[in-house]
Amino acid sequence: MGYVMGKLVADIIVETLQSAGVRHCYGVVGDTLNLIARSLEKSEIEWISMRHEEAGAFAAQAEAQLADRLTAVAGSCGPGSLHFINGIFEANRNRAPVILIASQIIRDELGFDFIQEVDFKQVYRDCSVFCDMIHTPEQARRKTVIACQTALSKRGVAVLIVPADISASTVDDIIPYAVHVAKPVTRPNDADLDEIADILNASENVVLYGGSGCQGAHQEILAIADRLRAPIAHTSRAKDFLEFDNPYNIGMTGMLGNEAGYHALLDCDALLMLGADFAWRQFYPDKARIVQVDIDPTHLGRRHPITKGVVGDVKATMEALLPKLVERSDASFRSAYLKRYAKYREAERAKVACRSRWQYSRKLSDTGDQSPCGQGCAVHGRRRHPGRLGLSPHRGEWAAPHVRQPASRNDGQWHAVVHRASEGGTRAAGHLHGRRRWTFDAVRRSDDGRLRGIAHQDCCL
Repeated sequence: MGYVMGKLVADIIVETLQSAGVRHCYGVVGDTLNLIARSLEKSEIEWISMRHEEAGAFAAQAEAQLADRLTAVAGSCGPGSLHFINGIFEANRNRAPVILIASQIIRDELGFDFIQEVDFKQVYRDCSVFCDMIHTPEQARRKTVIACQTALSKRGVAVLIVPADISASTVDDIIPYAVHVAKPVTRPNDADLDEIADILNASENVVLYGGSGCQGAHQEILAIADRLRAPIAHTSRAKDFLEFDNPYNIGMTGMLGNEAGYHALLDCDALLMLGADFAWRQFYPDKARIVQVDIDPTHLGRRHPITKGVVGDVKATMEALLPKLVERSDASFRSAYLKRYAKYREAERAKVACRSRWQYSRKLSDTGDQSPCGQGCAVHGRRRHPGRLGLSPHRGEWAAPHVRQPASRNDGQWHAVVHRASEGGTRAAGHLHGRRRWTFDAVRRSDDGRLRGIAHQDCCL
């Protein structure tokens, strides 16, 4: 990289972003961002124009997490850079390396309630790992470097505030500041590992619970689960890292989880948490001994009391822990929850299949075609009238009609009144009224209790 006299600050910023690995910049161009946008156009960084800055922040976060690289967003002064706020908050919470170039009004007008003046430092300081302004042209490369380096090393959002007169300045760019990011391997010391092994070896029913910190540690975690004969539950953010090719997977706990994952965590006597910061403490076990491994020491024990907490990369920690664990022969605990999870998955597949059949029936009713059963309509009545009277499932039964008739000439609407059969009854009836009146009868079968309906045109009003 060559350093020349009298370089434009906008070019210096973009050049530093490119050297830090940025490939895309998301945002909306505005007046105070014009020079930086022009420099981006000349660089290898692709500008992706968004309709709204918030969407750009979410897109940048997704790229940063999926591609594991620094990604940029840029906005104009005032509301432009302010609109990134929701996406920036989420990116920082999700430890996504994102840098926001928040262009600002010129320095001479700061502090005088100038049009579109916003104190970005005050706004973004609680949702970023770095937030500062370039005060002089001479700071441009150095401060851009430290912003990129902080976002990458601390895994979060860096906010770099750039006044418009700074980006338009030229400076003698002679000091070769550059981005350096180290990725050390971190694991607990041997004494901590021995203590963890003692806890797990003394426990009969162990569950592994993985979070997003399990990225890249799939094989190591499976090896631990195999030795301990333990099932593996996971958070929603760990699905991409633990769910695939995992014969010990029992899914999630929590509001979005399933009964296997939920009860396994509550019934275990030892829980090994790996890179997980699951927030809802009511889903943690009250009686089990909990061991937590996390790269962030502030996460240890902050959701629920734990027995032992250690700082370390999940992959390196599991590699060092494996030789210290005693192999088990009894896999009954794991087998019970794997069967429970398989039963849950089968029930979910049945629900999906049932809904697919219903949607296919709706499609047939739109065209008046025969149903798959070959007996006319999808509820085994007559061939459906071209007027498209359909039936939809209500609590697993075919009950309520959906009307797609043309609007009537009297009030422009079709009205539907539905009366479900009571649990002990045998019939349900309803009527549709506009210029024509339709009636339908739904008869509850004696063998399986489901409703079967016949619709017919009754009269003209």
